[in-house]
Amino acid sequence: MPLNFEKLHILVVEDIYAMQEIIAQMLMAMGVGKVSKAQNGKDGYDMYNYLKPDLIITDWHMPKMNGYEMIEKIRKSKDSHDRSIPIILLTGYCSEKRINIARNAGVTEFLAKPFSAEELSKRITYIIANPRDFIAIPNFIGPDRRRKQNKNFSGSSNRVKETDRKIKADRKLQKKTGYNPALVNEIDKSYIEKSQKVMEENSADFVSMAKTFLFQLNTVTNQIRLGNLKGIRACDELVFPVMQIKANAKILKYNLAGDLAEIMLDFLEGLRDIDDQVLEIINAQHKTLTYLVNHQKTGDNGEDGENLKKELKSVCRRHMKTVYQQPQGSLVS
Repeated sequence: MPLNFEKLHILVVEDIYAMQEIIAQMLMAMGVGKVSKAQNGKDGYDMYNYLKPDLIITDWHMPKMNGYEMIEKIRKSKDSHDRSIPIILLTGYCSEKRINIARNAGVTEFLAKPFSAEELSKRITYIIANPRDFIAIPNFIGPDRRRKQNKNFSGSSNRVKETDRKIKADRKLQKKTGYNPALVNEIDKSYIEKSQKVMEENSADFVSMAKTFLFQLNTVTNQIRLGNLKGIRACDELVFPVMQIKANAKILKYNLAGDLAEIMLDFLEGLRDIDDQVLEIINAQHKTLTYLVNHQKTGDNGEDGENLKKELKSVCRRHMKTVYQQPQGSLVS
């Protein structure tokens, strides 16, 4: 028996208007009865308290209040009406470090951009089928991370003491969607196909969005060259615009630009500092991405695209090999 999302109310918090609309339309194509939208964490928090949705899907980086800050406020604030509301963090970041930061804020599920309709539906379905107890202790407020119900789990259980405060799992979403534990519960496949079609047929303008992030990338590299940004801070400032290109390019049909940005993101998140060779790599990729955007090169660009990706991966590997062969502290600071 398929799940019925008609009674669900989902709040989407996303600052990029095109992505906000695409996600909202995808959810409605899945059969979600009500979708509300906010463009930053501050508005998102206010709407969450006022509208009382069943589930929140939020981006990470946003103005006024980012997704991380909004999640912490939902989990910890005294005026938060439902601290255990399920929250899906939707972001271009996918490193283990970023995932751990999100979990520490109290995220229920993590979904990396770019994503498919099937992946989005699976996160929602999993939340419905597997409601989790909620832990509220001095150093953590969020879904219970224990794995005692997973027979195949062999790692640390991260158990808390029985004296720790626990809020029992709420099964209201199961009642709203007609979930039956005795049956295989999934969304109707035709709804997922409709939702994926929304993504594939979107006409959002990636060019203007990409130019903004490419400008930011160029500004950051200039600041590094002037010595105004150094170390981990310089790495983080470079990561942001690259992450945004990676997160949105493939959703908006610029597959090669998205793949190149993803390679760059993995490379930059593994660095502790920025040297002249890294700046050369970034400069070369900035030119490549600018060309792809200005000439509206959508798709994979065939063999030429594959060669560009192979070349970038090779350059990044060679640099990382050089870095880790050097004594610590020998990087340009």
